This record gives sequence, structure tokens and C-alpha cells, in this order.
Amino acid sequence: MNSSTALTVVPRPVAASTPTRKGRPWRTAFLVVAALGVLALLSLYQHLGPALGQLSGVPLSVVIDGEEVFSNLRLPVISPMEQLLAAGAILLAALVLAVLVPTMLLLMLVVVAAVLLFVLGVPLVFAAAGVLLMLSPLILILLLAWWILKAIFG
Repeated sequence: MNSSTALTVVPRPVAASTPTRKGRPWRTAFLVVAALGVLALLSLYQHLGPALGQLSGVPLSVVIDGEEVFSNLRLPVISPMEQLLAAGAILLAALVLAVLVPTMLLLMLVVVAAVLLFVLGVPLVFAAAGVLLMLSPLILILLLAWWILKAIFG
């Protein structure tokens, strides 16, 4: 073989490509929820702060059944950090209730469905089994007749 007729393959240089990064939807969802939580906390703080500021230093009296338990009780002045913590506690309580109430309703629905199944479903299954047991001789005679007719005509 002659060197002039030989086929030589020279690889082309490949352009360097940056590796594609897979999207992380959970990270994005977490960041969105965290940002919404911070905005809700700041909004609650903005509305709760002046109300708590107006209550601090106001004399308070507690009356139970017409009898005064405390009189001239003064609430301490609440710092902005304590107001922020109070807003966070209220927001956390609201989120817990938003998750807990539908979960408990769903659990109660499942329990009621299970009770109804056992109270109504199990007796109906036993009743159907009893009816089938009583009709079993007739069912067997009809099945035998079917097989005989199928063998003769079929």
C-alpha cells in the first residue's frame, strides 16, 4: 500500500462546552416560600408593632366574676426585637393551624369512611355470602344444565 493512497483520519478539535446545570425545583420552591414568609413576617410586624407600642404602659385591670383581680397593672415597654418575635410567633401559629386543621379534617374523614365501611360494608358482604350459600344448590343445578346443553349442542 502506498502512503499516498492511504486514508488518514485526523480528529477535529471539539469546542469546549459548559456543562448544563440541571434545574432544582425544590430549591427554587424553598427560596420562594422563604421569601414569602419573610414578607409575611415583615408585613405582620408592620401592623403589629404600632398596636403593641400603644398597649405598652397602659394601665390594665383584670376583673373576674365582678371581682377585681389586678388593678393598675402596667405592661412593660416592648422592644422592636420582641415585637418581631411576637409577629413571628403569630405567623408560625397561623402556619401550623393552616397545616393542622386540613390534616385533622382529612384524618376524620378517613376514620368516618372506615367506620361506615365496617358498619355497613361488612354486614352487606356477609348477607351476600349467606344469599349465595342458600342459592348454591340452584346455582349448581343451573351450571350443570349449562354444561350438558353446551356438550350436546356445542
